[in-house]
Amino acid sequence: MENNTAHIEKTLQIPESILTPQCEPFTFGGIQMDNEGYIFLHRKIMQWEWFDDHNTFRLFVCCLLLANWKDKIWHGIEIKRGQFVTSLEKLVNISTLTLQQVRTSLKRLILTNEITSKSTNKNRMITVLNYDKYQNDLLDYNKQINKQIDNQTTIKQQSNNKQITTTNKDNKEKNINKEKNNIFVKPTIQEISDYCIERNNSINAEKFFDHYETRGWIPKGYTRQMKDWRAAVRTWEKSDFAKPVETQSPVTDLSVYQKALRSVPVGFWIRTADATELVHRNGYYEDLQTGKRVDYGEFGNIDFVKLGKR
Repeated sequence: MENNTAHIEKTLQIPESILTPQCEPFTFGGIQMDNEGYIFLHRKIMQWEWFDDHNTFRLFVCCLLLANWKDKIWHGIEIKRGQFVTSLEKLVNISTLTLQQVRTSLKRLILTNEITSKSTNKNRMITVLNYDKYQNDLLDYNKQINKQIDNQTTIKQQSNNKQITTTNKDNKEKNINKEKNNIFVKPTIQEISDYCIERNNSINAEKFFDHYETRGWIPKGYTRQMKDWRAAVRTWEKSDFAKPVETQSPVTDLSVYQKALRSVPVGFWIRTADATELVHRNGYYEDLQTGKRVDYGEFGNIDFVKLGKR
């Protein structure tokens, strides 16, 4: 077996350009090759019946290298995964076998159902029948590697989250211990907001924070920082800071508008905000566009934007 293996390695003589990554596609045996990707060749191939036949083995490896790894269209012909278009001349060039050796090896591979070969006037379509069987192990291997990477990323993320949680917990415990020792700890706006919600007051947390932040958290009339910001919140509840800003209520007494309507001289017209023009008649208004009568009581809160004489 060792002599056969050494003999095959010697006779294959695969060019170094195939084994070494190239920056651009290269030409070998008169055929332009794509340098992207690689094939999966398992050690089990040493148990294959044609392994000790260096010509048939060489040609079969060439078929694996030439076969499409995904479906393509070439000159209007659909070439499936595991197939490729070639000719006897090209196979001779790329395998460095003689024409008779290529013909013999093709017959052997077809005989044992390794490939099929369909000839036309210009070329022949060769199909590697067990291409997925040979190459799916590579896909499974890639999936396994990706799964390991994902697992490592997940474990690292969980570790980071645990570290962050532990750090936050430690910081919270330190703040509690500082408060117990009467050491002032500046609150966050969120902490102030949560406490105000708990107290059910109307204090603006940001306003409270900004007020004391600009004073260095020193209450008015004192020279040292406060000891308990929650106490300051409770003090604010009793002060003007907690009182909501009062807004002016809109006028709802329609009689005010009706009185203004009645005071317009007869024969004068008014224009409202919605561009409606009304002329004052005796005891009512008339819509100049529709001619409709509009009584004083039918007006709502209208906005007079212009007054004029008809």
